[in-house]
Amino acid sequence: MNSIEKTSIAMVAVLGGTIFFAYAVLSYEKEIRECREAASAAGFSDCDVFSQAKAAGITQASKWAEKQRQDQAAADERARERERSAKAKQEMQEQVAAIKAELSRNPASKMSIPDFTWKISGFGNVALVSPTIENKNNFEVKDIVIECNFSAKSGTQLSTTNQTIFDTVKGNSKRTFKEVNVGFIHSQSARASCQVNSAKRALLD
Repeated sequence: MNSIEKTSIAMVAVLGGTIFFAYAVLSYEKEIRECREAASAAGFSDCDVFSQAKAAGITQASKWAEKQRQDQAAADERARERERSAKAKQEMQEQVAAIKAELSRNPASKMSIPDFTWKISGFGNVALVSPTIENKNNFEVKDIVIECNFSAKSGTQLSTTNQTIFDTVKGNSKRTFKEVNVGFIHSQSARASCQVNSAKRALLD
């Protein structure tokens, strides 16, 4: 095969490729034009949207618009449901945390000794305290630990004692306990003060 023949074959190949490309472009343009015409006839302003509608089995713009509204409404409702679910979960977690915190709280934080009397007994070194214990919790408490501090006439603190009262005080009430032995104290004790250190929920055990 001489050079002229080779050149002719190459030119034919190039021409064939050009013709194929031109045909493909014309076919694509025709397809786009037909799609736009069909979309316009069906009330659609966009060929791509019309193609999406056809894929969903819809050929009328009004029905497609209604489907879009329904789909958006359903999506919005799902979003609201997720938000409600997340909020409910958060509220539940907060409630559980609050319950745990309340159950672990020392009931003494809402208890006090608004009034008490005391005296020295034994051999002049044992204190008997009669405290009125106020329970502002809305539940009954038991095993109440009181701490009493004793000081001299000069104000110098001499001793501190702790004693557990193995009894109960109902919620939102007061109760006076007579002559609770709080143990040994300094013989020169002249002043006393008492407070509730801890207590237990009566219904937990």
